[in-house]
Amino acid sequence: MAPSARSFVGVLRLMVAVAVAVVAVMACPTSAFRWEIGSGGRVYYALDCDFNGNDLVRSLTRGEDCGGLCASTSGCTHFTWNLGNCFLKKGGIRFSDATYYKGAVCGKRR
Repeated sequence: MAPSARSFVGVLRLMVAVAVAVVAVMACPTSAFRWEIGSGGRVYYALDCDFNGNDLVRSLTRGEDCGGLCASTSGCTHFTWNLGNCFLKKGGIRFSDATYYKGAVCGKRR
């Protein structure tokens, strides 16, 4: 095989590898956050994240109580806790809807 053909094949292989890596990351939208199970198995939660909007009610509470409060509140589907404020939220939500927010905790019911 000619040198230019080998270079082309090498570049093509690299492009395929990059495309496969991009598809793998996009297929796993939760890769940015490490989702844990909390509140007695009733919620998933992650650190440094937020679910924007769709507030149902705000409550002053400890961070470790926010997920349980959501799980026991009718209509609550997800939550964000930040600086003592537990924002209970409503509506459909996906893990991929979470955005980075330093110091906050977000989660959703299981």
